[in-house]
This record gives sequence, structure tokens and C-alpha cells, in this order.
Amino acid sequence: MGILKKILFGLLGIIGLALVAAAFMPKHFDYERNIDINASKEVVFSIVNDLKTQET
Repeated sequence: MGILKKILFGLLGIIGLALVAAAFMPKHFDYERNIDINASKEVVFSIVNDLKTQET
């Protein structure tokens, strides 16, 4: 029974530590990616506008 208490308290400690860490983390994240496409705007727009050319 003593080993189960230690395991339970260990799990509760890990969960508590995760909750405390989450409380200090920023609430909003921004993620941004850029890519350079070597084509004209018209070609890119025609491909993006046509759903049949999109990969699934």
C-alpha cells in the first residue's frame, strides 16, 4: 500500500507541476511561415483558386 501512495503522490506532483507551469506560460502564440514562389501572381492565383489542383 505504501508504494501505491508514493506512485499516486508522484503522479499528482507531476500534474501539479504541469498546471503551475501552464499558468505562467503566455496565453497567445503567434506562428508565421513565409515562402517565396517564383511565379507570377496570375499563375499562383489560378492554382490556389482551383480546388482540383490542391493536394489532399
